[in-house]
Amino acid sequence: MRRCYCCALTACLPCFASASIADHQWCRITTPHFDLVTDLEPNNGIELAKALEDFHRMALQLLNTDREQVRPLRVLAFNNKDDFRETFGNNRIAGFMKPSFQEHFLVFGPDEGARRRFQVAFHEYTHYLLRRYSSLNLPIWFEEGFAVYLSTAQFVSPTRAVVGQPVVRPSSRRILNRRPRVSQILDERYTVDWSRHVLPGVYEKAWALVHFLYHGENAQKEAIESRIDDMLASIDRGMSSSQAISELTGYNSDELIVPLRSYFQRDVLPTRTVDFERGSSQSLGVDCLDSLEARLNLARVVMTQNPLLAGRFLEDVLEVRPNDVSTLVSYSQALRGLRGKAYSVAQRALGLDPSDPGANVRMAELIVSRCMEDIAALCKRNWGDAAELYRTALKSDPRRVDAAFGLGVVYVHTGKPGDAINYLLVAHRLAPWAPRINYYLGEAYRLSGNEVLAKLHLEKTYHWDASEDWRKRARISLSLLSIPISY
Repeated sequence: MRRCYCCALTACLPCFASASIADHQWCRITTPHFDLVTDLEPNNGIELAKALEDFHRMALQLLNTDREQVRPLRVLAFNNKDDFRETFGNNRIAGFMKPSFQEHFLVFGPDEGARRRFQVAFHEYTHYLLRRYSSLNLPIWFEEGFAVYLSTAQFVSPTRAVVGQPVVRPSSRRILNRRPRVSQILDERYTVDWSRHVLPGVYEKAWALVHFLYHGENAQKEAIESRIDDMLASIDRGMSSSQAISELTGYNSDELIVPLRSYFQRDVLPTRTVDFERGSSQSLGVDCLDSLEARLNLARVVMTQNPLLAGRFLEDVLEVRPNDVSTLVSYSQALRGLRGKAYSVAQRALGLDPSDPGANVRMAELIVSRCMEDIAALCKRNWGDAAELYRTALKSDPRRVDAAFGLGVVYVHTGKPGDAINYLLVAHRLAPWAPRINYYLGEAYRLSGNEVLAKLHLEKTYHWDASEDWRKRARISLSLLSIPISY
């Protein structure tokens, strides 16, 4: 990486045959809590990084937690929304959070100006905070509504913010009369069926519900806010959102539209002022990335959504650095559906550095994947090989989430749930948001006879995992428990 503030990549760096987003001027801006890679103008990138830091402090104060994240959050911010949409193949969204074992990725690409850019970033980061710091399975209407509620935060001083400002003109006709109905929003438990709903309508209606809960009154003209946590806990235990809302407000889902209309007919909606500590360090590191580093950083983020593009970026890097172990490991990960080639690339990486934790984990992953797809009984020795590779990775990096998780998976499949729990708890402490970690931890608890904890973690997988296959696995495991389940 070359230290600079702003540089012309085409003038001072290796050229590649075809132009791509990787050939833009990308900078990396680091703060205590964020690792931002962006092709925004440097000053705009710095402004965004500072805004994220302020929002982080404010949100932790609002959520009443002082727990710090384990590592800086990786953020990829495109200057142009068309580049974002082309890279990720989605024209319906402006940004998203993508979890992985090692870290979360926040990715967005609006080009509508700083205010809108901040709103998207704040919205997606709120999802991360709720998943990381809440012990509850939050209904999707509350999670989305709260994310919109915080997304309009405005900082009136270095240590004070105002939240709750309207995202749209507070007209009951606009917000409450368009589809879907309030009752339909409440019926969507943990995921939204976008085929049945208009996207803006879902966000606006969810925001309206959350804003009313935090600032409105129940049927007895008493403030609702103090009992929101109790409502969410009831939903987490299996109560429907409609019933929980009714008990909280005194209105059933059909009656709720009346106080909502009255609430949003106000000329000015109430807001909340949050005072927070800015933190001891606001240091910023700004580096301009050369073409190779840009490709490595982009590949890291787009890997899960667009492995073909990630693979092309990594191939460019390997032409210049054929023996770079970390790049070889990443390239092996990008070779989905090409198990033989992925194995040979991982083997080469491991041969170059037998102690490298990434190379050990990748080789173990490929062994485990084959064992899970083939006849497990024929894989006894291979399970042991995978376990040894994971142990080697953990010796080099004890905080390696994927290694601790992988070793736990091996122990689940080899009938050692007690040993599995020990390692899966390490992984869960570092990445509590990960549905697959919760699945295997739930399975380990189920096999060891602790059904209460098994239910807790298996339900998180069922509610959080986007894959219907993994939701099905969690559902099957939950059906084997003798205690009631919450879906």
